[in-house]
Amino acid sequence: MVDSSMNRWVLLDFYIPSVSLAIELDGAQHWEQRQYDHGRSLWLARKGTKTVRFWNTDVMAGKAEQRVREMLALKV
Repeated sequence: MVDSSMNRWVLLDFYIPSVSLAIELDGAQHWEQRQYDHGRSLWLARKGTKTVRFWNTDVMAGKAEQRVREMLALKV
């Protein structure tokens, strides 16, 4: 996606266009950039895209997969 207000591309970890869902996987560095990540999520929401964020540790523990499956079943 292109953020025209910032003149740059916004890269997402995963994107499911059929339900306009962005999935972001966050490591330790994201703790320090929470405000930036929140701004990205707001920008995406204004474009009609819902963002969900998971910590890498939750993904590795299998906690994220079920939540994403539930969201897709509900079509967000």
